[in-house]
Amino acid sequence: MKNRLLILPMLLLLAVFGRAAAPEAILPPTTFAVASVPDMNAARAAWGRTPLVRLWKDKEMAAFAGKLEKAFRDKVLAEVEKEAGIKFSEYWDLAQGQATMGFTLIPGEKNAGMYLIVDSGKKSDALAEKIGKLRETLVENEVPHKRHRIRGTDVISIAALEEAKEFAGQSIFIGQAGSLLIVTNEEQLTEQIVALHQGAGGKSLAKVPGFAERHQKQFKTALAYGWLDFAVVVEKGLEFAESMDDPDAQPEFGVPDADGVITALGLKGLRSISLSMHQDKDGELMDVFIDAPVAARRGLLALFAPDAEDAGPLPFVNENVTSFARIRRNSQAAWKTFTGMLAEITPAAPVALGALDGFAKQTDPNFSFKGQIIDTLGDDFIMMEMARPDAADGLEDILGGTTLFMIKSRKPAVTLGAIQTIIKLAVPVPAESREFLGRTIHSYDIVGEGGDTGLHLTIAGGYLVLSSSAKAIEDHLRGPGKGAQPLAKMAALKQAAAKVGGMKGVFAYENQQHMLGPLFNMLKNNPNLIEQTLDNLPIGPDQEIDPDTGLPVAPDFSEWLDFKLLPDFSKIKKYLHITVSGVEVNDAGIRLRTFAPTPPKLK
Repeated sequence: MKNRLLILPMLLLLAVFGRAAAPEAILPPTTFAVASVPDMNAARAAWGRTPLVRLWKDKEMAAFAGKLEKAFRDKVLAEVEKEAGIKFSEYWDLAQGQATMGFTLIPGEKNAGMYLIVDSGKKSDALAEKIGKLRETLVENEVPHKRHRIRGTDVISIAALEEAKEFAGQSIFIGQAGSLLIVTNEEQLTEQIVALHQGAGGKSLAKVPGFAERHQKQFKTALAYGWLDFAVVVEKGLEFAESMDDPDAQPEFGVPDADGVITALGLKGLRSISLSMHQDKDGELMDVFIDAPVAARRGLLALFAPDAEDAGPLPFVNENVTSFARIRRNSQAAWKTFTGMLAEITPAAPVALGALDGFAKQTDPNFSFKGQIIDTLGDDFIMMEMARPDAADGLEDILGGTTLFMIKSRKPAVTLGAIQTIIKLAVPVPAESREFLGRTIHSYDIVGEGGDTGLHLTIAGGYLVLSSSAKAIEDHLRGPGKGAQPLAKMAALKQAAAKVGGMKGVFAYENQQHMLGPLFNMLKNNPNLIEQTLDNLPIGPDQEIDPDTGLPVAPDFSEWLDFKLLPDFSKIKKYLHITVSGVEVNDAGIRLRTFAPTPPKLK
C-alpha cells in the first residue's frame, strides 16, 4: 500500500484556494468567523495592479526576480508537486469566483464547524474531474472513506488518518454543488450549505443583523473581507475557562476569575471586528472596524480610544522623515481608566503600583509617580523616524536607532527628573550629561557598549524627547535643514489623509522611498551582507564548519537572493510612494484605516 500521507497535500489544495453572487447568502447564520474573497478573478487583477507587483515584474528587476523565482520553483515547488503528484497551478486556476472560509456553531456539537467554499465558475467540469481523481486516489491507496448523497449532491467523507491522533473521530467532507467546491468537517454542515445554495435553507449569514450592517457599510465593495463575532469568542472562552476550574477550589485573594478579567478589560462591550481590503484608481485601502458602541466602551477600548484633537505633523517635522506617528490622548484620563481596570481585575493591583513609589523613594524621598509623571504629562505623543543615511556600510546604519519619541509635558523638567529617578533603579551607571545648542542631553549606557547606543533624553519645545541614538536627538535639535519643506505642506499627504478620515486623534505616515532606498542600496553594494551577518552564528546541527577556524559557516544564499543583480534604486523608486493611517472614534465604534496612494508616476 502506498503511503497514505501523500494524499494530504491534495486534500489541502482542494481546501486552500479561492463570487458566487453573494458568498454570505450560502453561509450558516451561526457563523462567527469568516474570511472571504468574493471574486478571485477580480482579486487577481487587483493584485496585479498594485505597485509592488508591478515593481517585481519590471524589466529592471527581471534578473533578480527571475533567479529567485527559479530557485523557488526548482527547490521547493517542484519537490512538493512531485511528492503530491499534482500541479499547484491547476488548482489555483480552478478558483474563479468566491473563496470563503469560516467557522460556525453547530447545535449539539461541542466543536466548531469549519467550512471552505470555492467557486470554480465556468471550470466546474474541471473541478468535477479533480474530485473524480481524488476518489480514484483514495481507492488506490486504500484510504477508508465513504460516499454520501446529500440533497442530490455527491459527497466524500474521509476519516482522519491514524497518525493524526488529535483529530481522532473526525472526518472531512468534500463535495461539489454546481460550480462550488464545498469542504466541511461535519455532514450536517455540508447539508446546510447545500440547502442554502439551493435556496431551501432558510436564514443565512446575510440576514444576521451584525454581519448585514458591516456588509452594507464595509464589505459590499471589498476585494476581500473578514468578520469575527467577538461575543461568541467571549462566550466560548468563558465556557472553556469554567471547564478548567476546580469546582471544589476555594477562591484566592487577589487572583481574578476569567469572567472578572474579561469584564474589566471591556471585552464584553466588543461586538465584532471587521477587516476589508479595497482598491480604486487612487490606491489601496485597508479598513478595520471595531464594533464597540460608546455606551458599553470601557477597559482597554476606552483606554486606547484617542481624543478628537489635531494629530497632524507639527512644523518641525519635515518631508524627509522616514515615518511619523502622533497620538492625542489625555494622560490623566487614560491613567484613571487604566488603574480602574487593574483594580477591578484584582485588589492587589493598587498595592503593586504603590510599590514603585516605595522603591523610587529610596533614591528620591520626594518621588511620586502619579504626581511627577502622570499629572505632568500632556495629551500629545509623537514617534518620528529620522531619514536614514544615503550611504550605509552595515545593518546598524540602516536598522539603528533613528527613532525619536516625544511626550508633551506641562512640566518637562519635573517629568524628566522623575524618569531619571526610575532609570537609576535599573541602570547602575550614572548619566553622562552634555550641552548641545543650549539643551542638555542626558545619556545612559544601558547596554554597556558605549558610542551612539543606550538611552538619551532631553527637553525641547515643551516635549520630553527620548531616543536610542544621540545623533537622532542632535539632528532634531538642529532643526530642518536648509530648503527642507514641512511634511504638513505635502499635497500628497493631505489627499491621502482624506481617505483615512483626516488627521484627528491618531495619524501616521510612512515614506517607502526613504525607508527602502538606503536598504536597497546597501544590499546592492554589499551583496554578501546576509552571509557576513550570519557567519560564525550557530544555526543548527547540520551547519557547515570552517576547518580552519572551527566556526560555523553561514549558508550560501546567492542561489536565491543575488543582490548583485538588483538595479539602481533610481530606476525602480517610481513604484514606491507613501502610506498613511488614521483612527476615527465615534459612538458606533473605532475605525482604523491605512491607505497607500498610487505613486504619481504610475497613474
